Amino acid sequence: MNWKVILASAAGIAVVAIPSCMRSQAEQAALFAQVEDTTTDDRLSENWSYRDQVDEMRKETTRVASIKAEGYVPMSPELFVLRDVSQSPVIGIRGSLDEATAPQMRCLDGSLNIKFDDGPIKKVGCMMGMAVGIDPVIFPQLKKSKSAIIEIETSLGNSMQYKFRTANLKI
Repeated sequence: MNWKVILASAAGIAVVAIPSCMRSQAEQAALFAQVEDTTTDDRLSENWSYRDQVDEMRKETTRVASIKAEGYVPMSPELFVLRDVSQSPVIGIRGSLDEATAPQMRCLDGSLNIKFDDGPIKKVGCMMGMAVGIDPVIFPQLKKSKSAIIEIETSLGNSMQYKFRTANLKI
């Protein structure tokens, strides 16, 4: 099975597809990838923020949609969806990487819980990187949903729930 490593920083989000047997080596190599934020277009949706990221080396553009969790939480988590040139979705969640005192999100057992609208709680696969990658199998439900609640473990040993208003995803 191939995974996509998600690298997140203040400069943007980079995604690198890797086979599962090469995961740790590819994560290190992907740190050198340069990805640049170029534009923000908030007119497409009232909840989602959109931007294009340009990979200057490969001359490819990736469309990114992101949304902040509702309410005040110490980590200011953000849910994001990327669509690269292959059009396969990449979904992830990241917290504030700037605050040394904030608990960091973790994917310790390889899964997290997610609930769309009033549906059942689903356990989906995830992978740790500089952000937590979420199995793209949930993409169709994410596009149709009005809200999502994600429950994920933190570095403090507890789990936290984050609610997102996911309506009108245009990616």
